[in-house]
Amino acid sequence: MIRNLIILLALLGSFALYTQEKPKNTEQKKSKSGLLFEHGGYRGSGYTDSLGTNYNFRQNPITITNDTTVPIHIQIAFSKEYDYTKDYDDEQFKVFPLPKEWARERITDSMYNAMHEKLPLYINNPTLNETIEPGEKISLAIGTIYPLPAETWWVVPSELFAYSNGDPPSTCTFPNLDWLMNENLSPNSEIALGLKLHLDERCMIIPCGQISYPEH
Repeated sequence: MIRNLIILLALLGSFALYTQEKPKNTEQKKSKSGLLFEHGGYRGSGYTDSLGTNYNFRQNPITITNDTTVPIHIQIAFSKEYDYTKDYDDEQFKVFPLPKEWARERITDSMYNAMHEKLPLYINNPTLNETIEPGEKISLAIGTIYPLPAETWWVVPSELFAYSNGDPPSTCTFPNLDWLMNENLSPNSEIALGLKLHLDERCMIIPCGQISYPEH
């Protein structure tokens, strides 16, 4: 009974959080990639899979602009599951890209319900392939889910960024940072993509794909 009450309260809090979007981070970060990344404030709700398992669901809208004169191909691919840290080795969370409708500033209940039904498609296929033409913008979102009740209450996608040799690493406002990207990249025509996640009082930075330039 107590466990069910805890889950119910967590879900109610999660649904309420969906409408409590943080102020947008309008700072645009540019690297050698030629891409500008603009992140919105994260949103959240509850999610229940086909087996009846309850999760927290978080997502962050992102706009990516090609600020060059050539097309840029972007490939995003996440692992099926991630471990929190060695301290939480019994639980995992999932990360996945979401299509442009998830980046809308306003999502009505009917729109959200229809989009919510398609979530398993994106959770089970955490990849994205897009070519961004010169001057073009694309919108998407990065989502996370993690089970309830959770050992950690925050697994929030914070920042998608391009990383190559010579680029400064993404900063973390928390004292603990798990940097899981390869810092010794080979010189080539591809630049790695990374994602910064907030997990309670720590940050985790994971590799999540690459960008390339088809015309070069």
